[in-house]
Amino acid sequence: MTRRVVITGMGVIAPNARDLPLFLSSLKAGRSGISKVESLDTSRMRAHIGGEVRGLGPPPPNLDRVSQLGLIAAQEAVKDSGLAPQKIDLRKAGVVVGTVCGGILTFEKVVLEGKREPDLKSKVSLQAPARLIAQEHAFQGGELTVSNACAAGTASLGLAFDRIRYGEWDIALAGGCESFYLLAFAGFHSLRSLDPVACRPFDREREGLVVGEGAGFLMLESLEHAKKRGAEVLAEGAGYGLSSDAYHETTPEPSGEGAARAIWAALRDAKTAPEEVSYINAHGTGTPHNDAMETRAIKQVLRDHAYRVPASSIKSMIGHLMGAAGAVEAIASVLAIKHAFVPPTINYQVPDPECDLDYVPNQARAKKLDVVLSSNFGFGGTNAAAVFKRFA
Repeated sequence: MTRRVVITGMGVIAPNARDLPLFLSSLKAGRSGISKVESLDTSRMRAHIGGEVRGLGPPPPNLDRVSQLGLIAAQEAVKDSGLAPQKIDLRKAGVVVGTVCGGILTFEKVVLEGKREPDLKSKVSLQAPARLIAQEHAFQGGELTVSNACAAGTASLGLAFDRIRYGEWDIALAGGCESFYLLAFAGFHSLRSLDPVACRPFDREREGLVVGEGAGFLMLESLEHAKKRGAEVLAEGAGYGLSSDAYHETTPEPSGEGAARAIWAALRDAKTAPEEVSYINAHGTGTPHNDAMETRAIKQVLRDHAYRVPASSIKSMIGHLMGAAGAVEAIASVLAIKHAFVPPTINYQVPDPECDLDYVPNQARAKKLDVVLSSNFGFGGTNAAAVFKRFA
């Protein structure tokens, strides 16, 4: 018999919020954190906007910015959960982190600015955030790093679900972190996949995504462990699913069949029928191909119910956080359940006949939510979906 997994704490740092309460208010208000890029020279590019975390200051000498962001969000998640590390079995506590490029920002500065960096290997390692978070909280059950493109944040939650469900861990800090770096910005620019105006998911005039940065972590526990220590349960992590398009390096398989399989797998794992879904936290990057594909995938799984379910993209407010996207969007999903509202898709103006669902344009909506589906689809056709439920 598998154990139920619940969420007891969350922490986030994003372009529109430096902590969880501010993130909640930003989602409700439809507040954008996207503005003119300050950390990179974009003068020779066609796009000049991004989702940067402002006012953070440089990281300590032994950290890359990605680890700095991850540590901040993980610390808030632990505090929010009320966990007292001295009262738990730290050998049954693990860490799972999703990130696309880890500490590449430090590597870029070494290459482009010729700076000497004695801690280069440690700082640029993909494993550095997981290692540092485990050390910070003395979690000894294990540390895992997931780097399957933009599905990494959601996949990290799924891996943690399994380790708790099958008794390997009692608790896990799971999430993702990503910094704002040149490789991502220039790479998407070269693919002509950046929108120079705004992040406009599902809008007919959308031109591409907006690069962002940030981190999000969730404290996951077995229900028994959470009850034993008297923790408040925010929601249940009910299931997850993974799939691969096996189609193209950068373009999603246009029919949405691969994405649909990940969604089906998550619903089966959560023992949830498609018609039970009350909100979809969409991947919604704002690229023409992705948004159309995702709409088709949703309709393949939910069929007629797809037209009755709100599906919004918070990337419209924070940009695409790459490896952190799924984790931050999972946090938004749990907040939506707990506070009974649907975050909006801002910047939505012109309906697209190919994207014909309810995308909650521009204003949040009050709604009691029992089941939220959150999905992410990455380069190489890697797909991940997770299901969160109101705890009962």
